[in-house]
Amino acid sequence: LQWATTMSVFGMARLAGAMGDLETARAQFMESAAKAKRVGNKRLMYSCYSELAHVLRENGELEEPLAIYQDLLPKWRELGHRSAVAHELECIAYVLAKTGEPQPAAVILGAADALRKRIDSVPTPVEQTEYEQELSALRKKLKETAFEQAWEEGQRMSMDEAIAVAALQS
Repeated sequence: LQWATTMSVFGMARLAGAMGDLETARAQFMESAAKAKRVGNKRLMYSCYSELAHVLRENGELEEPLAIYQDLLPKWRELGHRSAVAHELECIAYVLAKTGEPQPAAVILGAADALRKRIDSVPTPVEQTEYEQELSALRKKLKETAFEQAWEEGQRMSMDEAIAVAALQS
């Protein structure tokens, strides 16, 4: 019953976020995270925080989502959920690109791409669509040589190096 209730609240939070009701979305994601914590489900708890960050970012908030993503990176690594690490890195890059930091965004996005290739992780169709849009927008913010240099720098990073670089961004 706890699992069903937690997932139900999670779904309502996502719906509220899609409708632009950030206050309700935040309250429901936090409620769902608290329920997940009580039953000892770290994966679901972290997913609640990550989804809150996504909803905030999708609605134009950038500072808080960046902090949430940065906080979650070592937690996902600790759980061994490398696909989640890759996605959080991508989201950090999206925030950085929107806040006038295209060079570190390209480095981190390159690192996320390399990580996904190493672990054979495919983004969801929704994530892939966003990735392509964000990558295209990012390429327009940098000269081609600067983009390629930053991308290659990211491609050479280990997961831990990428997490460390992402943690330094503000």
